[in-house]
Amino acid sequence: MRRKGFTLVELLVVIGIIALLISILMPTLGRARQNANWVKCLSNMRQLGQAFIMYTNGNKGRFPLPAANGAPEDWIYWEDMPVGTNVNRPLDRSAIAPFLGGTVSPEIFRCPSDDINSRRTGSNYRFSYSANYLILRLPASGWPGIYKTFYNNQSESNAPMRLSEIASASDKIILIDESPQTVDDGCWAWMEKPNPGDGFNIISNRHMKRSEQIKGSSSGYSTDLTHDNGKGNALFADGHADYIDRALSFNAKNYDPKLKN
Repeated sequence: MRRKGFTLVELLVVIGIIALLISILMPTLGRARQNANWVKCLSNMRQLGQAFIMYTNGNKGRFPLPAANGAPEDWIYWEDMPVGTNVNRPLDRSAIAPFLGGTVSPEIFRCPSDDINSRRTGSNYRFSYSANYLILRLPASGWPGIYKTFYNNQSESNAPMRLSEIASASDKIILIDESPQTVDDGCWAWMEKPNPGDGFNIISNRHMKRSEQIKGSSSGYSTDLTHDNGKGNALFADGHADYIDRALSFNAKNYDPKLKN
């Protein structure tokens, strides 16, 4: 009896069907993975928000410093940290570390979709989130009078704000998930620039569906850094995290802690 088997044509048809099924499933699997990363990023920010609230409870209501100067009160220790190591300024010395429960993992400070090797030239910040410098204030030792100038008020100090001093805390952004094209430290301070928001300290839109994005890079997020392009994750001063339009971060009602809504 002749042995039965597949012909070459039949094998090619089967291979073609498998390839077609893979091409159909891959975008779905990619979106599912991206959705999981988006949820994990929000979860990270919520945990950080709880740690900030607990920090204020133990520090007379005040927030820590915004991690732009290497001070002991910085919310995150990051300066001079080589990739994959924990030297010089270990994360567990960060101001909010005691409130994160147990050993501090670098992953809680990073969005899982953030490729830390895609940073702009000159940036050695290996994390994803940056803090509102109008709440977690820069110290007077390096920035004397900066808040007196910003608010045009000679009585304004550089001391970090108290949670009770923030108007409409549920509307005020305290952390953003920043674009790797602009992130350079743990401080979100675009408001002090001559042309606010132009090319620096921008919320990342990496979690947007590709169909929603303006033509971007192979990294999966748009390279357009305009104020109204896209959505991203943000943490608010009352501890909740949300997926917001980038444009909201450029609205004073959402970044200025003294502005009443």
